[in-house]
Amino acid sequence: MYDVRARKNLFLVYTVFLGLTLSLWVLAKPSINSILNFPLISVTQILGLTAATLVSLNLLLASRLKIFENLFGGLDKVYKQHQFTGKTAFALMLAHPTFLLLSSSDLWRAVELYVLDLSTPAYNYGKLALFGFTTLITLTIFVRLPYHIWRITHQLMIIPLIFLTLHVATIPSDVAVFLPLRVWILGLLLVGIGSYIYKVILYKHIGPKLDYKVNQVNLRGQITEVLLEPQGSALSHEPGQFVFVIFGNHEIGDEEHPFSISSAPGEKLIRLSIKKSGDFTSTLPKLKAQDKVKLYGPYGAFGRIALVSKKEVVMIAGGIGITPFLSIVNYIKNKNINLKYKLIYSYKNETDSSYKEELMEIAGDKLVTHNSDRSGHLTAKSIADKVGGLTNKTILLCGPKGMMSALTSQFLEMGVKRRNIIFEDFDLKG
Repeated sequence: MYDVRARKNLFLVYTVFLGLTLSLWVLAKPSINSILNFPLISVTQILGLTAATLVSLNLLLASRLKIFENLFGGLDKVYKQHQFTGKTAFALMLAHPTFLLLSSSDLWRAVELYVLDLSTPAYNYGKLALFGFTTLITLTIFVRLPYHIWRITHQLMIIPLIFLTLHVATIPSDVAVFLPLRVWILGLLLVGIGSYIYKVILYKHIGPKLDYKVNQVNLRGQITEVLLEPQGSALSHEPGQFVFVIFGNHEIGDEEHPFSISSAPGEKLIRLSIKKSGDFTSTLPKLKAQDKVKLYGPYGAFGRIALVSKKEVVMIAGGIGITPFLSIVNYIKNKNINLKYKLIYSYKNETDSSYKEELMEIAGDKLVTHNSDRSGHLTAKSIADKVGGLTNKTILLCGPKGMMSALTSQFLEMGVKRRNIIFEDFDLKG
């Protein structure tokens, strides 16, 4: 199964990066006793080197390189690992000076670990890195920031990253005396800085970009449907993928946002179906025909997972989570693909069922609709009843986080294997 391979690749990537760091650290020691005789110092060093390794890997994960998307099974999975890796690296950064403090018998010396001292620039670099990461990551995790402010906090991460690199490069440690470890760690940090420069500065110019213009804007209740036509080369995408979009309309701004493609591959126009869910998406009805648009991508492996499945596929959409499935089922019909599937389309009420008629025409009796105002929340049991059981079936989920989390727990309780439950998680804040 595609998801199983992605998990194995994920384990392999972390094993290689962390395994090399720890192996080179051990080789830097004159003997095993130099590790065993000073356990707190050893733990401190391991924490610092591991944190530096994960920070570098995290910046690579945020770069949107296709190699990581292919390894991890989609960009949404890559960004989930980016979030996890960032939090783990931050925890290790906090623990690094804590163990230094525990290893010191001099209280004032311990306090100095958190105070800038002009006579020790190498240590000051580390302190500034810790203060910078702490401030920015705290804002990112614990404060609900507007998207444009959130982006700025991520762009400012380069400042503590540079201090971290200077700290590692100048501190009198194993990195200073053992060349292979020095090359590896500083090389990783420089690659991380390079990844930042690519993502923040160069990506908009040399990334996978195509020029489009708005052909038509349709309003479907709370959904703004935008039809785009190419200005030159057309986007080549798989069913169920998404793109990052920048609209060239001064009333909307030039923020980059990800949206699923709801049209099938091969169609002349790209269709985006965007629900009003915040300040930015509420401005999209102001789009006009001929407005310029830049598309970056495509990304995602959601449709690929469905199409390569040898099992019956149960697609479950909640609200605007229907968008990737619109692309998938249109593609299945257009190409006359022999895939056994059921599509569960859950919506709040009839005014929220913008694509019900289109799906009835495309999917026919493969479509099962669920009005939650009338029938209550969708449950795993009701899904199993509608599709003839869930044994030996691949389940694809896209919708609100609460719905996906609740259904996943219920599926697992019913005995569905975790590897048979696939998400499209659109929280792409990386």
